[in-house]
Amino acid sequence: MKGLLKNGYKAKLRPSGHDISEKFSIDNGAAIPPNLIAIAHTESNSAYMRHCAEIGIKAHPARFPVDLPEFFIRMLTDPNDLVVDPFAGSCVTAEASERLGRRWICCELVEEYLTGALGRFQDVLFPLPRGARDVSYKISHPGAMWNGIGETPLDADGGKKRKLVKKKEA
Repeated sequence: MKGLLKNGYKAKLRPSGHDISEKFSIDNGAAIPPNLIAIAHTESNSAYMRHCAEIGIKAHPARFPVDLPEFFIRMLTDPNDLVVDPFAGSCVTAEASERLGRRWICCELVEEYLTGALGRFQDVLFPLPRGARDVSYKISHPGAMWNGIGETPLDADGGKKRKLVKKKEA
């Protein structure tokens, strides 16, 4: 965004179908997030998958990585806020909420999915000792830059009006 503002661009209809108007040149203090969330969709040995295998049930067929709801929970809520998931499935949103210190409620009609979801909370509620996990490969997820230190809480309007942040000169 900063590069576009500095170098300029031609307002026009993009191949993607997005109509980029002259209003796009307004500096909103980096309010335009990237349009790609790079998260691997591979999960074969999580606490949830191990729990399902141990108790002999099928894992939820439409699960997704915990990093996906984590990204949005970090962006849209503050610690201790309430996150509601009306279609919980394997409760991956609840797991992300628990890890981030948010309160949560999830609803699911299929009891077997909830039975499997208990496996998501074994490691959260009873963490392994430091260094006990076998990690052979790790990629950073979108929330990697959020360290929880000095996070500014959302404004009462939920961020509808953006404040321009002036940079401090060195």
